[in-house]
Amino acid sequence: MRKYLLPEKGTFYKANLHCHTVLSDGMLTPLQVRELYRSRGYSVVAFTDHNAMLPHPELRTPDFLPLTGYELNVNGPARKTAHFNFIAMDEDNDVQPVLFRDNLKKGAVETIEKCRLAPEAETYVAEYSPENITKLMRTGREKGFFVIYNHPDWSLEVFGDYGGYHGMHAMEIVNYGCVMSGYDDVNYRVYDEFLHAGERIFCVAADDNHNKLPLDDPRSDSCGGWTMIKAPALEYSAVTSALAAGDCYASTGPEIRELWIEDGRVHIGTSDAAFINAKFGVRGAAAVSAGPAGAVNSLDFNFPYEKKWFRITVRDARGFRAWTRAYFADELPPLA
Repeated sequence: MRKYLLPEKGTFYKANLHCHTVLSDGMLTPLQVRELYRSRGYSVVAFTDHNAMLPHPELRTPDFLPLTGYELNVNGPARKTAHFNFIAMDEDNDVQPVLFRDNLKKGAVETIEKCRLAPEAETYVAEYSPENITKLMRTGREKGFFVIYNHPDWSLEVFGDYGGYHGMHAMEIVNYGCVMSGYDDVNYRVYDEFLHAGERIFCVAADDNHNKLPLDDPRSDSCGGWTMIKAPALEYSAVTSALAAGDCYASTGPEIRELWIEDGRVHIGTSDAAFINAKFGVRGAAAVSAGPAGAVNSLDFNFPYEKKWFRITVRDARGFRAWTRAYFADELPPLA
């Protein structure tokens, strides 16, 4: 029996899940951000200003959905830091669960006065330790937020740091703003480290845009990394529920058009690609290459369930990539 790993029905909505505006240290107003991203084919932006959460229902249009969120950070020694986004699963959830006033940036100092804070929001401690960061991530989940771990390379974190973090829903496999700043925040190896350590998390791509450079500048931090979310409608709960279910993929260019498994055989259909490969949780892989002058649009392979999980990468002729999340054997249909 065929099971669609990306839903057969629904619409793919292009989303930026990490965004900053003048309400913290970005250069554009929320309205300007909306117009920029709408002009580039985006339907969803999560507004995640630093340490201050403010909903933007005024930005909602039939073709654009603003998600409510914010970015929380905990700073450590030697300039290390842990950053993670909280994105509200429910559009009526406008209460900020955690606040560290010492980490407020620029416009967020004024913005925080407009935010609704949970009564215990300022009782949490900004201690840089795996135990405390795990506590904060789990607090976000318990309070109804989708939790994303951000840009480990920019944060100067290694597995000895983030390997102790538990409670996230997803991590940034690409942070485009950090890449444009010169950091190696294309993090598929970090994603693998989490998976090999037993974490069942998704991967997303995001901009982390601050818009300090014009859009036509080669180092602009906008519209370079996105998450395609397949949902039944462009409605708040439909989009966040699809995100929470992992009905999405991360991309800097290629499209993933279909993904299914039938009696242990996996099929992925894509836009024109130069190379498509599947990597397994225990040593093993499958791949197809277009060669120097052609293109491929699919990969079919048998997945040995004893390999625990697989994830797929699509690379186009320009070197841009798309990534599926990891799919685990016990969430796949049993073999006939």
